Amino acid sequence: LLPGFESCLMGLKAGDEANFSIAPEDGFGEPQEANFQDMPRHTFSDDSTLEVGMVFSFADAAGGEVPGVVDSFDEESVRVNFNHPLAGRSLTFEVKIDRVEPAEVH
Repeated sequence: LLPGFESCLMGLKAGDEANFSIAPEDGFGEPQEANFQDMPRHTFSDDSTLEVGMVFSFADAAGGEVPGVVDSFDEESVRVNFNHPLAGRSLTFEVKIDRVEPAEVH
């Protein structure tokens, strides 16, 4: 759970309802410039019509998939945003607690 979300749930009991907002720094953080990458345009297939906001899947160093969003592009390069899609956004939640169970200690 996000630390900001978890702290808002503390003290709630079964049957409680709550509305709360979490600031970006307590959620997914602010967008980090280091998570933007400029890539050569030829990295993308010739038949792909690029649009800002398009999502592409990239491989990370461990072989897993990482989504990247086209932030901007020109004939030479494509700027891809690898920040979490909710980075920089305040999050609003409406919750109802169905049950509360004791935490497991590992």
